[in-house]
Amino acid sequence: MDSAEGLGNLLLQIKAAVSEGILQQYKPRGAVMALDDIEMLNPGGPWPDYIEAYFFDPVSGRKYRLIAETYHGSVAKWEQIQTC
Repeated sequence: MDSAEGLGNLLLQIKAAVSEGILQQYKPRGAVMALDDIEMLNPGGPWPDYIEAYFFDPVSGRKYRLIAETYHGSVAKWEQIQTC
């Protein structure tokens, strides 16, 4: 994701999945920069310089991570992770 619009749309999708119970947010030990609550972010901005958030699918157990470095052009990465 390399645009503010793309990050905003991704945040909307993640927030909808959390509100529907499709995903649940968690904060791994040692992830000191991770957000406690994705609901704190406005999809339209402004955003902090760095966004890091972790989620899991309660049905499959799959885990995901969102990382966005908004200070350098809203580059965001949504990825499935193995542990955390």
